[in-house]
Amino acid sequence: HPVNGLLVVDYKAQNIRQEATASALKLGALGLLVIAAVCLGIWFALVRLVITPLNAVEKATKALSQGLFDTQVPVRGNDEIARLGSSFNRMSDQLRQSLQQLRQSEHFLQALIDAIPDGIRVIDPDFRILKANAAYCAQVGQPMDQVVGSMCYASSHGRDTQCPYTMVRCPVVELCHQNGDQMTAQDKHIGIDGNELYVEVSSARVDMVVDGKAVACVVESIRNLDEQAKISQQQRLSEIGLLAAGVAHEIYNPLSSIDLGLTALQSDLEANEAAKTLEYFETIRTEIQNCIKITDSLLLLSAPAGNVQNLIALDEVVPETLSLLRFEAEQTGVTITHDIPNRSRILGSDSDIRMLVINLAMNAIHAMPDGGNLHVTTRREGGDIVLEVSDQGVGIAPQDLSSIFMPFWSRRADASTGRGLGLSIVRAILDRNNAKIEVESTLGKGSTFSVHFPDADHEVQDGNA
Repeated sequence: HPVNGLLVVDYKAQNIRQEATASALKLGALGLLVIAAVCLGIWFALVRLVITPLNAVEKATKALSQGLFDTQVPVRGNDEIARLGSSFNRMSDQLRQSLQQLRQSEHFLQALIDAIPDGIRVIDPDFRILKANAAYCAQVGQPMDQVVGSMCYASSHGRDTQCPYTMVRCPVVELCHQNGDQMTAQDKHIGIDGNELYVEVSSARVDMVVDGKAVACVVESIRNLDEQAKISQQQRLSEIGLLAAGVAHEIYNPLSSIDLGLTALQSDLEANEAAKTLEYFETIRTEIQNCIKITDSLLLLSAPAGNVQNLIALDEVVPETLSLLRFEAEQTGVTITHDIPNRSRILGSDSDIRMLVINLAMNAIHAMPDGGNLHVTTRREGGDIVLEVSDQGVGIAPQDLSSIFMPFWSRRADASTGRGLGLSIVRAILDRNNAKIEVESTLGKGSTFSVHFPDADHEVQDGNA
């Protein structure tokens, strides 16, 4: 093929470069837009499908940690996030049910121990009260939220430091620190108002889990001895039952005299001896009056104690009450004497004062198994009437003086069986009648109980002044 000629084509490339550059820029911009749109779509998808559900789970977790166990997260779809939400909701339901069961168990346990009439408290080795019941709170006069978490020695003994266990038996020391098993002891608790409360404390060691650790704790059952020693009508009748033999003897003698008098009266009437007949009538009348007095004394003694205070003449009440003990005193060789001045008057419950005299006198008789003299007297001292009951018995040991008024404490010298309630009943009567008592005793010589009552006549004079 022969070359016939040359064709020369000449053009400017600048426009082509510009167009190519512009096309490239357009394509790049379009690519960036596509990438941005894809990223934005992915972002919205992540926010909607991942971040928002995870934020909801995070908020629900925080709410759950704050105790809001009814918290739930919304579940959409069936992906991993949705399954995570479903698992969280199931966990929340299980926690709520477990917490509900735990609360029910706690309420059941609290209701169970609140139904126990004795005081109950649980103490850890650091002397802190972990749990208590309503009866214990009533004993110490403190609300539940104040009792739980407080120190046992502060709650029951009003102390800032723990009790000196070298002087008193401490259940926490003996059972927790010295690995004891159980113990029972009598103690004296102090309420928030400062009143003393005699109690019997039965304690046992129990291993409990506290803050994830096994801890040896003490469970105390605290029985209020003062409550048991309160005078009830049944107790009054029980005390009066002890007087039945003496009363029967006291009534039998007048009735025998009446019978003899009637027999003699019948004989004299038949013989027409009028003078002697009048003497027999006088004897019969006197003995009938004696029977009436004894019966009245017994009825007044058995009457329920009331809240109304009456004016009581001790020169009448004390001799009448002591007459009921004459037979029992004679059986043990005890002579009863009294010296009660006129107008020895107090305000109080008649049956209470009679029961007080009976218990103090009975206590004195039991203290003289070999006989002796029981002397009752009254005197004025300042603004008080002092009733003194003195015996010539065995006396009371100095170390026992602080215990004689505790319920169920008994040390009878005549070896007879007693319930130990006599002097605790006396103390309850004194509290009700605004009185106080003092005791002086010497071993081998006897004891004197001095009861101080406000003088009714002195109070009247003060009121008129």
